[in-house]
Amino acid sequence: MKSHPAPDHLEAAGRELWSRVMTEFVVNDAPGLALLALAAEALDRCRQAQAVLRESGLTVCDQRGALKTHPAVIIERDSWGAMQRALRQLNFDAEPAKKPGRPATRR
Repeated sequence: MKSHPAPDHLEAAGRELWSRVMTEFVVNDAPGLALLALAAEALDRCRQAQAVLRESGLTVCDQRGALKTHPAVIIERDSWGAMQRALRQLNFDAEPAKKPGRPATRR
């Protein structure tokens, strides 16, 4: 069965997620590939927001000088949730095509 390459626009984190999912599970239908792309894009967005937060901090000052939550916190949270929902919809609770790790020992 042919493995589908990651979409070109994905960044490192999204490509890694795509690669690991394609290694461990069979995803070859159009809806599944679209959901996997959405999950990978959401992970990329989450990582972008985290980079902004590392640089800027978790809070910003509003017009009156009061501290408020940095908008990237919301992007991070929403992107993380979007990734989780997309992966859940792919129904990866089922047995993977190939089990990761070493085979079980026999007694």
